[in-house]
Parts: sequence; C-alpha cells; structure tokens
Amino acid sequence: MARIERSRKYISDALLYLLKKNKYQDISINDIITKAGVSRMTFYRQFYDKKEVLKYILDTRTDEYIANHLNSSLSIEERILQGVTMILERKELAKIVIEADLYYLIVDEFAKAITVKKDYYNSFLIGGLASIFYYYISENRNEPAQELADIIIKTLDIESLKEELEKRK
Repeated sequence: MARIERSRKYISDALLYLLKKNKYQDISINDIITKAGVSRMTFYRQFYDKKEVLKYILDTRTDEYIANHLNSSLSIEERILQGVTMILERKELAKIVIEADLYYLIVDEFAKAITVKKDYYNSFLIGGLASIFYYYISENRNEPAQELADIIIKTLDIESLKEELEKRK
C-alpha cells in the first residue's frame, strides 16, 4: 500500500473510531491526527477538512459495494434490493452523516450508485430514494431490506423504470 493510501486509511479509520464515542461536531482535526498518528501536514496533504474525510469514507465504501455487488445483469428489483441492503449495512454511518447536517453526501452516493444518464428523471429518482432513506434513518425505522425494497418498488412505476433503463443501454 502506497504511503498516500496508508495515510488516508489511518486518518479515515481514526475518524470512524472517534465517531463511535463522539459526535461529528465535537471531533477536531487535532483529535483525528492524534488518533491516526499522523502530522497535521500529512492530514492537510490528504484532506481539506474532516468533512472531506467523511466523504472519502462514503466514496470508498460505495465504490467497493458497486464493484462487488451491482452489475447490469441485475433486474431493477434486484438493484433496488441490493442498494437498500448496502444502505442498511451502513445505517450507523448514515445516521452520523445526517446528524452532522451533511445529508447531501448521502445524495451524492445515491447518484454515484444509480446514475445511468444525467437528466430530470434520474435526479427525481435519486432524490426520492435519498428522501426515503433519510426518513428511514431520522425516524429510526427498522424494516428489513426486502420490506423496504418492496415499499420502494410499490412507490415507483417499475415498468416505466425498466423501459427507461432499457432505452439508455
């Protein structure tokens, strides 16, 4: 592992560790670098601020999930279930992001996982799914992944969605 990647891992791991004990707002850069065992200069070479560290954590996890679980051979229902499963596996991290008033980072991750083509339709879909997830987290809901996926599928006009996705291939 290259030095840059190692530093990013130490810093992101330190932030995740600190988030288990403290609110995001109460964690300082100094707390992060002390826990990570890196210098302030190393931190600022890698990240602009702690929000960027959190975005890096989300990006890394989303990229990993997409690479390992999402592919074009899945039906739209399977893609929705996979996406819901990914989100529920990261429920605690999402709760931290929402409590830190950084909800837009979650919307960005939805966009990365879902976007086929940038247009109004896709924007609407991303916004709707992100809002459902926001509601799920902020209201401390606990439906299992399949039930939540079924709610989303019922809410969407899946046949129209399938047609739209087929046109874009």
